[in-house]
Amino acid sequence: MTDEEKQKLSRRIALRIKEHREKAGMKQSALADKIGMSRPSLNRIETEARDVPSLVTLVRIAKGLGCVLTDLVGGTDAPDEVVPLAPVEAAALPTVDKPAG
Repeated sequence: MTDEEKQKLSRRIALRIKEHREKAGMKQSALADKIGMSRPSLNRIETEARDVPSLVTLVRIAKGLGCVLTDLVGGTDAPDEVVPLAPVEAAALPTVDKPAG
C-alpha cells in the first residue's frame, strides 16, 4: 500500500469515526472517556488522519460508538496486492479453556 493510499484510508476512517460519534450525539470527550482514551488522542485520530489507527484502537472506538468495525473501515478501497487467506481447518485452531465458575 502506498503512502497516498494509507493517507486516503486514514482520512476515510477518521471521517467515519466523526460521523458515527456525531450521529450518536457524543462529544469527543465523552467517547474518549468511554473507551479509556485521552480526548487529544481521539481528536488527532479524527482530524489529523495521518496514520491508520491500530486494530485495537478501532475496535475500542467501534464498541464505544455502539457500531461494528466494518462501519468504520468498510467500503474503503482495498489495495490490489491483498491476497485472500486460505481457509483454516477447525482442527488447526487453538482451543481456549473456559474459566471454572
